[in-house]
Amino acid sequence: MKGVEDTVRPVALVAAMEEEIRGIRRVVSVVDRIDGPGWMLLSGIWQGRGVVLVRSGPGRRGVDGAMAALAARCCPSLVLSFGFAGGLDDGLKAGDLVLYSAVRCGDGEGDDGPCHSDLPLLALAQRVAAALGGRTRLGTGVSVDRVVSEVGQRRALRAAHGAVAVDMESYWVGVRAREIGVPFLSVRAISDGVYDPLPPFHRFFARDGRLMWGRMAAHFVAHPRDLARVPPLYLNVRTAADRLTRMVQGLVCGLDELQASRGPGGAVE
Repeated sequence: MKGVEDTVRPVALVAAMEEEIRGIRRVVSVVDRIDGPGWMLLSGIWQGRGVVLVRSGPGRRGVDGAMAALAARCCPSLVLSFGFAGGLDDGLKAGDLVLYSAVRCGDGEGDDGPCHSDLPLLALAQRVAAALGGRTRLGTGVSVDRVVSEVGQRRALRAAHGAVAVDMESYWVGVRAREIGVPFLSVRAISDGVYDPLPPFHRFFARDGRLMWGRMAAHFVAHPRDLARVPPLYLNVRTAADRLTRMVQGLVCGLDELQASRGPGGAVE
């Protein structure tokens, strides 16, 4: 991809939706953009380092397409999966950060064993989170290829996988990172807790993760009671997005420290 010298391996920052990448996108000096069916790759410079900001779109299908496109164009030095997650543990509230020590597949099909976070990256994330302040949880995550909104479904995932949070992408990002042999880390911000009621937002997003306002408006006209759930969720998402952006910024800033600790042969360039 343009903008990053051939001898430099960029950092891949992977998220599903525009709302998750917006804060990072504002500060990356983009020099190249590639669009595919539902995904987008933005190549540029940030904090003096080559980065590829990947918007995969929601779910496994989006991740597979975006990560295949990324691997065909460059070999990143590391892959950071970030975005929103739903809480599975009663103690997690909106805006809390979750650092995945490992992430499991919550769907039987496609389960290739847990993906473990790179330990030096995870240690760096813990230091960054401590400096930011606020609530942070270290634990196992689980990914499923659907929106999980019911309390019973979340309880079942918690019991089956020992997971503290659920999302739709981290596991498959981790699998693709493992296939190309690069360090992986997933960082999530809680957008909704176990008991936070959710409208059927999965119906309102296009394949590339963009919100379809017309479809959403039609739903709320037909189901006005769901509209009352939107303002608190909107505030939760804003809180989660702000903390997530600051966390990713801190991680990228800390990569020089991590490279020094790995030595000349370290994976982070």
